[in-house]
Amino acid sequence: MTDAMLEKLWNINLANTEILDVSHEEDEFWDITDVPAFTRVHWKNSFGADSIILSEIWIPDDWNGRFVVCGSGGMAGALSRPLLAVYARQGYAVAHTNMGTGNGRPRGIGNPDVWNDFGWRSTHMMAVVGKALIAECCGKVPDYSYFLGASTGGNQAMQMVQRFPDDYDGVLAGVPAHNRAFLHIYMVWMHNHLTTRDGRALFADEEIPPITAAAEAFFAEYGFGETSDTFVAYPYIGEDTVDRFLSYLHEREPSYTEEQLAALRAVYEGPRDPVTGRQIYNGMPIGSEIYGGGIHDSQQSEPPFFDPFLWVFGADFCSHDFDFHRDTEIFGDAISPVMSANNPDLSPFFSHGGKLLSYSAASDPCVPFPDAMRYCERVWEKCGGYDAVSQCYRWFLVPGMDHNFGGHGLNALWADEEQHDLFWALRRWTEDGVAPDALVGAHIDGDRTEFTRCLYPYGSDRFPKTEHVLTCDEYYLAK
Repeated sequence: MTDAMLEKLWNINLANTEILDVSHEEDEFWDITDVPAFTRVHWKNSFGADSIILSEIWIPDDWNGRFVVCGSGGMAGALSRPLLAVYARQGYAVAHTNMGTGNGRPRGIGNPDVWNDFGWRSTHMMAVVGKALIAECCGKVPDYSYFLGASTGGNQAMQMVQRFPDDYDGVLAGVPAHNRAFLHIYMVWMHNHLTTRDGRALFADEEIPPITAAAEAFFAEYGFGETSDTFVAYPYIGEDTVDRFLSYLHEREPSYTEEQLAALRAVYEGPRDPVTGRQIYNGMPIGSEIYGGGIHDSQQSEPPFFDPFLWVFGADFCSHDFDFHRDTEIFGDAISPVMSANNPDLSPFFSHGGKLLSYSAASDPCVPFPDAMRYCERVWEKCGGYDAVSQCYRWFLVPGMDHNFGGHGLNALWADEEQHDLFWALRRWTEDGVAPDALVGAHIDGDRTEFTRCLYPYGSDRFPKTEHVLTCDEYYLAK
């Protein structure tokens, strides 16, 4: 990399973009070792006085012609240079963003610029600016561009295929938090039913694992999956699943109070509008109580990822003041248009050959899977049915997995038994046209693989459409 080329990158002229740093690095950077020689560009995008999106790209000297953008988690706010190093070592030009939330909660209060930056704009600008910098540095645009993300990154992925279908050729959307506004309302519902206004938690930490143990025993007797399963493979067996499980739990663990059982019923059934009766979002999967975003996390001083409520209602807003009729409308109207990705018309993404590989975890209380399952069905309805859609979009459910990894069941997801990199499956589909007819879930304990299971895409003959799963009312999806 010549000084002249570095100077060109410093002086590149892109709308709403300020180059903050350009360097050529070798061997070690930011306490990260064993990285190949690469060009690093750090930049800022701004769309208003309080809009500050920081992003970075690493372009290896021995570039493989492909561009990878990595998603974030939670409320983002920071760049992950170790994550950049993972893909730079493999020859990819790779970028990451702080999504515009690096300056904390106060910047987003009453500030739609930050909401847009976080919801979709930062990820889109990664594609626009990243491709321009690659072209300037390497003399050509990428042969293929990929977005890889889970959780918040899964929402970023779904935002891109819906809003900017030409930005990325292959997209991996893990545990996608795509119905973002109403997912946050679900988290408030959980918190408000598991804690009292004065801060009392309804469940002591030692009272939570027996609930999950009871769920595993209940579904082993009445549910789906292998007879030897010691985890919940699929947490629904019919419309009366919650009633049946709570009766089972009460008989097995009679020490739980009526107040505790009522709270469990509420979180399993999910939030409803108390006036209209509409289902706002689905409930927590039975068997996920002990995992990230479950009962323990929901009993903290505030619900997980509470920032958007402060953005809309102000810095002093308390979750127990949330009105699930009036405030659902206010919050949904403010946040959903910029932070949710519910449009089922993926035909523009499909039309240029885009491939979307997605998965959810069956025991994930943080981003419960039923919403992604029903979104998949709505894409079938909009875009010509399963056979047509499956040429470009496939969604998998991972039994017994916590939020993206971990859990008593399948705690890792592989392309196949030999190739453990899920990105490999996406690349093979995007570049060679070989669709993933199955993935492999594995349970890993330390360096040992305890067991594996073949997983099939939802809607296929091996995993047909299912019923008895409550999800967001169509009324809210239209917002």
